[in-house]
Amino acid sequence: MQVRISKGVLHLNQPITLVNGKQGGQQLGTVFTIYDKGQDIYLKSAKAGEEVTLVLKLNRNNEITDVGAVIVTQLTRKSIELLQTHFQDELILDWVHAIKDIEDFIYIQ
Repeated sequence: MQVRISKGVLHLNQPITLVNGKQGGQQLGTVFTIYDKGQDIYLKSAKAGEEVTLVLKLNRNNEITDVGAVIVTQLTRKSIELLQTHFQDELILDWVHAIKDIEDFIYIQ
């Protein structure tokens, strides 16, 4: 599937969850490959603003049927706190803002 990374960095093996549409909240699986068609190379990660092709390793019987679906990496409050505690120096400003947005989203739910 062709995707545009809107915030943060996407890495191989990250768990993916569908956000919107009739399948919203469904845990789809993990990122199996990230491919840059323009450069004809496979990547270990993709960052905000990049358009790449993803192959997901889906959980059983999962599929995305909604065109334009929003998918996100699956983070928990604990994983966010671990990132902030152990990798604060490595986090770039965009990541800090993205994590803050995710914290606000998790808090609202």
